[in-house]
Parts: sequence; C-alpha cells; structure tokens
Amino acid sequence: MEWIEFIGPSGVGKTFLFNELVKSRTKEEIWITPEEAADLIYSKEKYWKWISKKDLLRNLIREKLLQKKSHVRAKFPVNHRLELINRYGKEFEIHAELFLKRLHDREDFNYWKKLKMASWYYSSRLEPFILLYGSNLNLPIFFEDGIIHNNSGFRFFEEYVSHNQGSQKTIPLPDVIILILAEPETIFNRIKKRNKIGNGTFLQRDLSDRDIMKHVKRSIDDKTKIANSLNKCGCKVLKIDAENSVKFNSKRINKFLKNSSTKINTSKIVKK
Repeated sequence: MEWIEFIGPSGVGKTFLFNELVKSRTKEEIWITPEEAADLIYSKEKYWKWISKKDLLRNLIREKLLQKKSHVRAKFPVNHRLELINRYGKEFEIHAELFLKRLHDREDFNYWKKLKMASWYYSSRLEPFILLYGSNLNLPIFFEDGIIHNNSGFRFFEEYVSHNQGSQKTIPLPDVIILILAEPETIFNRIKKRNKIGNGTFLQRDLSDRDIMKHVKRSIDDKTKIANSLNKCGCKVLKIDAENSVKFNSKRINKFLKNSSTKINTSKIVKK
C-alpha cells in the first residue's frame, strides 16, 4: 500500500482541497480514497456474502440517505477486523505511544476529554487505517484526514528515535506528506466563521479568540515540525500554500504525486 496523507492545521482548508482533488481526478491519477479502498477490499474478499439481505439493504438505504459511503470499519466483518488488528496492530504501537504522550501532556484537557480523544483516535483513525494496511491493497491511498495529521505526538518523533538508539525497528510511515499551511490570521478567520455557523470542531467551538489564535500558531508549528521530521526519515514532502487557488494547488499536488510514483517501502527502517 502506498500511503499519501494531508497534514496541516485545522481550518487551513484540507477537506475543501481534498474534495476538489477527488472531483477533478482523471484516469491519470491512480490514487484512491480510503472509502474506495475499503469498497475494493469488500468486493474482492466477498464480505458482502456474509451479510444478510436485510442488513445489506439497510446499509444501502443508510448510505443513500446520508449521501455518503459507510465508514471503512463497517466494510469489514467483526472476526476479520479482529484478526487484522491482532496481526498488524503491533506495528503501530509507536503511533499510539506518541499520541498518548501528547495527550498526557495537554494540561488544557481534563480527564474525560483525554479519554474521549483516545477513544476517537483509535476507533475513527487508527483501527480503520490498520484494516486497510493489513489488507495489502497494492494501490496508492490518499488520506485527507489520516493518522499522522491527527497525531500531534509525532512532534516528538525525532526525540523518540534519538532516545532509543542501538537497535533497528520497522516503523510504518507515509510515503508522501502534503503539508498545507496558511497565515495564522487566515486560519483564525476560517475557524471563527466555521464556529459561527455551527460547524466548529468540539476542540475549537468553545474557545475564546485568544485561545483560537494560540491553538492556530501551535498547530502550524506542530505540523511543520512533523513534516520536517518525517522528511528526514525518507518521506517525500510537498508544501502547499492554502492562499493559492484550489486549481493551482490541485495541479501541483497531482504533478508531485506522478513524479513520486516510484514505490517506497512504507515500513521505514529507523534507528530505535
């Protein structure tokens, strides 16, 4: 599996740009979304044969009503899901360790918020990713909202590696990172607008203006540090300025991905 991921501060416009990339995708762009990957695996493994006609119809109706596809996890039967997690989950322990370290250090989060965040990260990001990773689908998968972007603990990745010298460990890391940045004021205004219309994230919607700006600057610093750290480990990084037009940025991204099409071993070897 070739692993492509967007990272950038919340509110920078990742989702909008990703949706435009999907809409304008041509046959030359061979990458697929996580949901499309899950559909391919679902069909290939004939999981649908294990579901009753009643449940299958219910899933189709739900997708039609919600105007979106079922979550990646919903495409995998429970037994197979557990099998993949048991087989490949250990490879992602460092991802979990870094996430929990950063979560532990967040003094602005109370116990329940930390618990909610840990549960959300595992069920909505890490587990679905492991299912796709473990299914060995030989296609580039482009994650708009992946496990690196949502893991600010990766800002400690270089420290983690340097403090554990002496042996070699295989750590799954992205092949390509698309880092999206903008001026703090631009992101601040987007978050304020999103909060005003009721679309703010639960981490941002109740923040004061001062705290929003503090969050934005910290997030920009985090994502930049993560991208630089992963680049040193062999991940290809493309920096995108969100102030440019979507059309311009889409062309840059697609051109970069075509030039980066040579498969890199996703399991990077780093000193640990």
